[in-house]
Amino acid sequence: MSGLVVILPILIIAGAFMWLRPSKRDQELSQLRSEALIRGFRVGSLKVPDTSEHGRIEQKFQIVTVYQKTLTVPREQTPAFVAVRSTGEPGIFLPDGWIWHERLLLDEPQYQVISDFLQQLPESVSVVSLRKDAVAISWDEKDPAVSFDVLDQWLKQLSVAFKRDMI
Repeated sequence: MSGLVVILPILIIAGAFMWLRPSKRDQELSQLRSEALIRGFRVGSLKVPDTSEHGRIEQKFQIVTVYQKTLTVPREQTPAFVAVRSTGEPGIFLPDGWIWHERLLLDEPQYQVISDFLQQLPESVSVVSLRKDAVAISWDEKDPAVSFDVLDQWLKQLSVAFKRDMI
């Protein structure tokens, strides 16, 4: 009995430390995001609509991790948008599988640029954003087809299409 009194607290403490230890997936994400920072990306989060069937019905939102490149900030107002992959009806001017979360000051040729850009992206890309100070993409970080070089190329392509310079 006295042995149980000694062993039980030790097991409780060891269990607590094991619980706090990051999972293998958390460690992989931490390593991936550290590499992104080293390569000049900003890692942030963005609140977007939950486009699952349940999320659309309940009008829920989700927080996604975005990998961003900083843009030079112009003095005047500039076009901005957030497009989100969806299983529902597409947004106006968007290819199947995409909806608008936000859009500001876009003209018709820019809608075509965005549509063409979104069509080339793999299924693992879920959010594309162009804002005044950054261009960003969120994707399933487990997809081996998306490397930081590919991500950088996509972000450059979008910033050039909108005549914006990456810093």
